[in-house]
Amino acid sequence: MRRTDPYGKPYYWIYGALPTDVADDGTDVGAVANDMVSITPIGLDMTEHSVQGLLRQWTFDTLLVRAAAYAGVAGARHGL
Repeated sequence: MRRTDPYGKPYYWIYGALPTDVADDGTDVGAVANDMVSITPIGLDMTEHSVQGLLRQWTFDTLLVRAAAYAGVAGARHGL
């Protein structure tokens, strides 16, 4: 369910039927069954680890050249 926070930003509230698993202590189901909040920490690592060695070789000047080249390509696409 989509909702809006006091600052006007959207957030999503998960709702539905309560889980029917065993409500053991220390589990998500146990927390919800005891009127507590269950928070699942999820990480998303989209790092392209195979490129990290190449990036370590770049200098500030390398970054400037690449940024200028990209800006030229992006600018050309937009008629700049």
